[in-house]
Amino acid sequence: MTKLATLLLLLLLLLGTQEQSHAQTGKLDSLFANKDTTAVMDSLMKDFDAFLDSLSKPTSFVSVSAGIGNRSFSIKNNSLNSQEARTNQLSFTPTLSYFHKSGFSLSATGFAASPAGKFIFYQYAVTPSYDYIGEKWAAGLSYTRYFGKDTATIEASPYDNDWYAYLYHRNKHWRYGITAGYATGRFDDKLSYSDSIYKYSNILQRYVWIHYTKTIASENHIKDLSVSASLRRDFEWDDVLLKDDHITASVTGYVVAGSTRINSNNSSSLSLLARKISLSKFKKSYASADGNGFQFQSIALGTSIYYTIGHLNIQPLWFMDYYLQDAETKFSQVFSLSFAWNF
Repeated sequence: MTKLATLLLLLLLLLGTQEQSHAQTGKLDSLFANKDTTAVMDSLMKDFDAFLDSLSKPTSFVSVSAGIGNRSFSIKNNSLNSQEARTNQLSFTPTLSYFHKSGFSLSATGFAASPAGKFIFYQYAVTPSYDYIGEKWAAGLSYTRYFGKDTATIEASPYDNDWYAYLYHRNKHWRYGITAGYATGRFDDKLSYSDSIYKYSNILQRYVWIHYTKTIASENHIKDLSVSASLRRDFEWDDVLLKDDHITASVTGYVVAGSTRINSNNSSSLSLLARKISLSKFKKSYASADGNGFQFQSIALGTSIYYTIGHLNIQPLWFMDYYLQDAETKFSQVFSLSFAWNF
């Protein structure tokens, strides 16, 4: 009984397929009947081209990503990231992003680390941006706002506002680009240490040890401008590790110029340890300014690999900067590894 039912089902499917084939043949016959064959073929090709265009048009999507690296100063600008005093501290950066097909996007990023063995989020960032991608030209503008910063954490960005723009021209596998970044921020430094002095006391008429704590605090305002010219070479491969995957490897050279300005308000004070007394007579405050005018600062080399298959993207990045001006450390490097899932 089961075999009979299976045979009947296969027969019905075959008949249905034949009817559908006859129906399609009839539609084609009606299209070509009493019409110019060339005009009909042109109409069909136009419909096919429209279908291909609909497949290639950008679409809106959401991306969830997680990265690890030492890029804490800026979301977009590696010239700022290379200015970090410490580059051996890794930060974990989960990010949620929405990309609209018009080119606008919005992302939220958290920065977490464990400097003292305790895993904490020490700052957050929100970045609205716009990107235009054409056949020959690409341009973009973004703004990043940092908030919730733990200024006691050395890895935290000194910037509160970070603007970044780029313009690229593509010629086959080469890209010629100009980028510009401007960042402003405020950060505080505080240093306290204990000390003592052995001196003669007129009241006690003898020498005594006086123990005290000295505190030095500063409030700093920073403005940083960077401009770079770049030359990039892309290498692309399909079906490398798995079917339908894609790899783009990029090598980019940079010449970086810019200026930095730091205005500081500093204060120092003394307090006696024994009696917890602050000595207002010894409180001092002063203002200072530091930085440099606009000048060529460094040359840099960046490499990145972009691997994608289906909804998954993997991107390692390495950026090395060599300072042209006098500096204690001539070389600095920025690196990161990120995983993203788009849906």
